[in-house]
Amino acid sequence: MTSVPSLIAPKVSTLQDLYLKRDPLGVRTLAALRQSLGRDPGTDPRIWDLTMEEVESRYEPRGSASVEEWAVHIALTSYALHQQSQTAPMHVPGESFGKALLSLCQMKEREREGASKGVRRRLNALVTASSSKEFQHHLGALIRMLRSERIGFDYAAFAGQIVWFLNPRTRKSAQLQWARDFSRLSSTRLSTPTSETKA
Repeated sequence: MTSVPSLIAPKVSTLQDLYLKRDPLGVRTLAALRQSLGRDPGTDPRIWDLTMEEVESRYEPRGSASVEEWAVHIALTSYALHQQSQTAPMHVPGESFGKALLSLCQMKEREREGASKGVRRRLNALVTASSSKEFQHHLGALIRMLRSERIGFDYAAFAGQIVWFLNPRTRKSAQLQWARDFSRLSSTRLSTPTSETKA
């Protein structure tokens, strides 16, 4: 069975290549994906070939969207938001989501002391989200912050972590990975750790 990261990697790479070349197909496709932000998987037929068809052929269909379908949908629509109006790639293979958020906090702190608190609040809300819709909502806010600072990350790896997070049996694995990436990759502390930062 092909993993979600393996499904996502070629899709997002192709979309990114087309968009950065200003290919009309890439521009239209990312626009359609952005318009599906906040919606459930399968509700927009314009993006079924990207977000549904291959996933459905590999995972058993259910009455409601599976965690894999949610992960693919969230990852691709989030990437479309992240790449919007950017001339540099926002899908950066090998760059973790947690490290990207750490870089965002460091940039905010350089601009103004205490400015990273908003990022930390959103991160706390994300890692404690109780539903796919709530996770999607808080992620959108973080993606907009990352886009404003032109900080990208690996969407294929992140899609796999979304699968872990949305599955109650493996949720702690995703939380632990984000906590490790966010915390251990910094050589300096931004501020005294608070309960907000302990995911």
